[in-house]
Amino acid sequence: RTDRELRRREEITSDIKLGLGGIREIEFFVQSFQLLYGGINPGICTGNTIEALDRLLDHGFIDSRDHYFLKDSYIFLRDLEHKLQLVNYLQTQSLPEDDSGLYFCARRMGYRAEQDEIPEDAASGIVASFSRDLKRVTSGVNKIFASLLQGESEQSELADILLDKGMSESRALDRIMKNYSPRDPQGVLDGIRILSNAQAFPHSPQKMRNLLANLLPFLLEKSACLPDPREIFTRLDRFAEALGGRVALYSEMAGNRTQSETLLAVLASGTFLSESLIRRPELTDYIMIPHSAAPDYPKLLSDSIDISASHGRSFEDALRFFKQAEEFKLGVRELPAPGSLVVRADITSLAEACLKRTVEEVLDRFPAVREIAFAIGALGKMGGAELIFHSDLDLMFVYDPSFRDPGIIRELPSFVRAVKTALQEYTQYGKVYSLDFRLRPEGRTSTDIISLEQLKKYFSGRAETWERLAYVKSRLIVDHGCPLPFPELLEDQGLSDAEISELMHIRKRKEIELGKEKASGERDFKIGYGGLLDTQFYVQMLQLKHRVFDQNTISAVTRLAHAKIISRAELDSVRESLQFFYALESAADLTSPPGEPAPRLSADSSHTESISRLLGFSSPAALLEKFEEIAERNRKLLNTLAGH
Repeated sequence: RTDRELRRREEITSDIKLGLGGIREIEFFVQSFQLLYGGINPGICTGNTIEALDRLLDHGFIDSRDHYFLKDSYIFLRDLEHKLQLVNYLQTQSLPEDDSGLYFCARRMGYRAEQDEIPEDAASGIVASFSRDLKRVTSGVNKIFASLLQGESEQSELADILLDKGMSESRALDRIMKNYSPRDPQGVLDGIRILSNAQAFPHSPQKMRNLLANLLPFLLEKSACLPDPREIFTRLDRFAEALGGRVALYSEMAGNRTQSETLLAVLASGTFLSESLIRRPELTDYIMIPHSAAPDYPKLLSDSIDISASHGRSFEDALRFFKQAEEFKLGVRELPAPGSLVVRADITSLAEACLKRTVEEVLDRFPAVREIAFAIGALGKMGGAELIFHSDLDLMFVYDPSFRDPGIIRELPSFVRAVKTALQEYTQYGKVYSLDFRLRPEGRTSTDIISLEQLKKYFSGRAETWERLAYVKSRLIVDHGCPLPFPELLEDQGLSDAEISELMHIRKRKEIELGKEKASGERDFKIGYGGLLDTQFYVQMLQLKHRVFDQNTISAVTRLAHAKIISRAELDSVRESLQFFYALESAADLTSPPGEPAPRLSADSSHTESISRLLGFSSPAALLEKFEEIAERNRKLLNTLAGH
């Protein structure tokens, strides 16, 4: 009625008390909550509007954004009302109609001209600035006020599921289906009940339910497409329990949508990141902290070890604590677009820092070993700076036999075992990395260490073709006075047509014996037909054949193109394949439990569905269609190189 009367008098926008977005709308908004909920929440009942807004926030009826906006707007409008009355010396709340009156009102509100503004433009500039701010306030207030008067809106319909204790299950399911049509409405309802039935702390169940009611549309939006929405609700419940403050968590989620988006993405991604967060809720701080490019891991690790030591943690536990936190940060950074080359490089840098610091710590226990020249080299993903979260570290340990003290040389195996134990042994914080020394010369028939003399002799004539292919990715990690002679040891031999045929036979055996695609009916995107191994064989065989060495696959194929060994079209094809497979690897890694990143795809697999959803494909079938296209192209490239 008030609005109709003001429109009739053409004062709907000029009356800052009764008009659109005015003082009365803020008071109406506040008093509506007091009238509706004051009986069961007497704490929100107060005659002071500012204090009432604070209490509505404290009790979870409004979120922090609306609270701060309405509070600031109320103070602004009340101040403006007083200044209008000072200008006109009347009990009024209507804005002046002329620019002169608006100018004097704006001046009383504290608006001033810019220092470099031309004097004749100052008045109009002050009026424009004041009018712009007033419009922002009144339109914002009116938008919030209008949301209260929308009747049986989506928000209120969903809120009733939590707030109406007498609502039947069928009616609750109808409300959910009406607004979101989730794949598993019963699972969504079960999830809502998991959260609503949780014990609030400190004994504020009504406030907790109010906050959850505000969050429900957001939670349903994020869970509607999930095949089992109970998981995300259960993980949110477990996380809130671990955090120890549900009301504080739900208040923060209601007030910070960006952080809430990231939190739910972490909880929905799978067990790797979500379980890390639930076990260590302090990692929440990292959800909103941007991860800098190329972090200084050696310094960060050193600082973390010092802090952990002050809390009584051993070096081994401090190392695990640090690695888990940094890996979590990288995982959160990887979620929006899995397969980032930068993240792979950072994961590798993290592993290098942990390995080098461990070697230094263990050397303190074996001081005599400091006198020996030795090196630790990396192969595989570690060598190529292409590690993913669950990767083993493929390593080799080489020492210089020119040091002739046999007593100290005999300490080397114990030293290497100590390094392996420090990294691999499980403590209460898990393990750091699994180490794999199987790619060393002689493999399982030798010890974990090999002399530089043996290494050179082995690759001068006894190394098999597949070993030379693997050592294309060898790289020095720890240099203790014994530089590794790669790629020099590979440069003299090249790769003959017969050796290419031999490697193609090995590739085919891996596909059949390890991929097992025909028996399982699934596609293995690493070892199977046309998978990542096809691309790696193609690039590394070209590197050996033409003696173009670079451990990183992307860098290597780029160098091959610059050397005119492959065409621009072949370069683009390999790059697209690698990016696709890297995205698949990372998505499988993020959605799998630690130690179980299965590289298999099938149309009816829930894991494939998780991967396809994370990569933005509409369905597992769409992901498999893209995989088949790239696999055929990969195999064609590989066959062309082999002359097939």
